[in-house]
Amino acid sequence: MNVWQFIAGGGEDDELPLDAAKRETNEEAGILSNEYIALTSMCHVAANQFPEKAQKNWGNKIIVIPVYSFAVLCESNTGISISDEHLEYKWCLYDEAVKSLHFDLDKTVLYELNERIHRNGGKRFYHP
Repeated sequence: MNVWQFIAGGGEDDELPLDAAKRETNEEAGILSNEYIALTSMCHVAANQFPEKAQKNWGNKIIVIPVYSFAVLCESNTGISISDEHLEYKWCLYDEAVKSLHFDLDKTVLYELNERIHRNGGKRFYHP
């Protein structure tokens, strides 16, 4: 789509959202971590926004898809290895990142994470 967005993807079979997030993060960026934070930000996307192949697999059962959001802790030496689903990645400060993002949910997710970090004094935290 040639836009800046976060890693994304759907669950497979009966996969839980967190398990899907871990798998997608590994598949799309080569990140293996056990430190994930479930965020409050979420939305629903109309099923007809997805490729026709996916829609055929769902049949008439799926009308809207819930989109869950997670953050993952990456140490400074985390090696990023992007898949062919992405053209590039970059590390940037909040203001540049929020201006670069295309989707409103990604901007909301970034805002939530930024606020959580600042309100916690920059220390590591875990979503209750």
